[in-house]
Amino acid sequence: MGYKNIQITKNNIFSYLLIYCIISAIALYQSYFYCLKNELVPSIFFGIIGIYLIYGTIISLNNSTASIIDRSSIVNIKFKRAIIGLTRSRFEVLFKDDQGKIKKRLIMLPGSLFDGQSVTLIALKIMTEERLLVNSETSKL
Repeated sequence: MGYKNIQITKNNIFSYLLIYCIISAIALYQSYFYCLKNELVPSIFFGIIGIYLIYGTIISLNNSTASIIDRSSIVNIKFKRAIIGLTRSRFEVLFKDDQGKIKKRLIMLPGSLFDGQSVTLIALKIMTEERLLVNSETSKL
């Protein structure tokens, strides 16, 4: 197709994860610092933030920021509906990278403030017409 001259960007998810690790280390240090001063509430607060960021970093290790995914390398596509006011609708694309590892790419759709419902319906229609999405979740809309 017409993708031969497109330069594919490298997967730079690790730079984002490094920032999260630094912030979590700072939060855990603050938790330890407040614990030494016997201040329980800020110690627990910063500890929870640090642990949450470490958990998010570990979960995100398999994510990818690939801008172009070859259709033949797609393993599965899942649609996740939005929880109004809390989350946005998204597609989770599982694909094999150049090394053969399964990676996940999130495609976020607009939220409720930006006409998200109609854009979501258009995106679902395109994905089903292209036979990329075969999911019982689409019948609930």
